[in-house]
Amino acid sequence: MAKSLIHSLKESGKSFVKNPLIFLPSLIAMLILSILSELSTKFNSIIGNSNSFLVTGWFVLFSAICLLMLSYFFAGLIGLCFASIKGKIKSSDFFSNANKYWLKNFIIIIVMVIFFDILQLVSVYGAYFIGKSLSLSLGSAKLLLFFIYFAGLIGWLIFFTFANFFLIERGFGLMGSIKKSFSFVKLHYIEVLVLSVGFFIILQITTYLDSIAVFNLIKLGELLATIIVYPYLALILAFFLYGNTEKER
Repeated sequence: MAKSLIHSLKESGKSFVKNPLIFLPSLIAMLILSILSELSTKFNSIIGNSNSFLVTGWFVLFSAICLLMLSYFFAGLIGLCFASIKGKIKSSDFFSNANKYWLKNFIIIIVMVIFFDILQLVSVYGAYFIGKSLSLSLGSAKLLLFFIYFAGLIGWLIFFTFANFFLIERGFGLMGSIKKSFSFVKLHYIEVLVLSVGFFIILQITTYLDSIAVFNLIKLGELLATIIVYPYLALILAFFLYGNTEKER
């Protein structure tokens, strides 16, 4: 286990150094999201709460636009990650994968978002009803909420980790990519769990830097996560998948 994971960490780090511009897709996506968020805030201030149908409609439309945009850039980023395994990346590596897989990638992301929302509902209401029936204190109820939520992440959502990667690297269909991801994570569950928990902790640490603004526009923690943590995580997942599925090629 350790050798495979450590190998992926080392090789992805070397690839990041050789291809530093691999952070560009996530950086551009973050900047576009920031602009869209500002526009959405201004639009919300204009319409106010006078028309609930319009507010709800705009929220759904805004969320769909953001997810579509993210699916496009994420598909391109994954393509760059696999291209970096073979050498220097090119802009064509990004656009060819982004243009080809953005819609299927969007559908997979939607499926993951739906299950994530279901998990949140189950966690909140589960902790509420269990806490109420057992007369738990507020602190104990919050702890119970965390455990239910964490159990859902490591017991279900973690199995979707490589669905987008199988879609783009192997060209599987939607269901094929999800099924393959489930099978792959089952075989390498401990490694994927260690990687997921490790990067969750790193992302939490970066949030402590959000009080610092870069050029009074971007939070430092968010910037570091965007140009380093997310691209590096994508590289690790790509190297880990590629290295453990070579025999299937």
